[in-house]
Amino acid sequence: MRELIFSLLISLIPLNVHEVTHDESEASARARYEHIAASVAEEAEDSHLLLALYLITVARHESALALPVHTGEVRGDHDRSWGLYQIMCGPHQTDPVPGTDYQARDIVGTTRAATERATEAAAVHLRAHMKRCGARNAPCVFRAYGGVSKTATGPVADRIAARVATFQRLLARIEAE
Repeated sequence: MRELIFSLLISLIPLNVHEVTHDESEASARARYEHIAASVAEEAEDSHLLLALYLITVARHESALALPVHTGEVRGDHDRSWGLYQIMCGPHQTDPVPGTDYQARDIVGTTRAATERATEAAAVHLRAHMKRCGARNAPCVFRAYGGVSKTATGPVADRIAARVATFQRLLARIEAE
């Protein structure tokens, strides 16, 4: 499954993009993608492929798999969201990561261990949303992950729709193979 996930990541954001946007070598981006793919494959192993597709989609849309987000140098939501999956923890490195025993500083960094912790933390939330919404109800899962109400409109609704479209594109690719 790791190879499949790696190829899906590259299909969403090619490795050479990072050289242009973040001055990161293709070799460095490849190593990061390999950590991400291995972490996602390991986390989804006990579940199913849909969890892997949700994780990939969230990482793509929340961080664009960008090095500065992966390292924690750049955070979202007024410095409260951390790592590849932009998990809202709070503005401090020692703030707890909801649903885990980790602190915010534990889910950033390009090491395999940090990437695994970030993936695990995101999977905790996605599994719960998949159970509540139904595993194939992508709009509900992405709204819940983003803390968005059912009545989202405007740019927020557009962001949810973009995630759903990416997820469906990945799912169609998997089902076609």
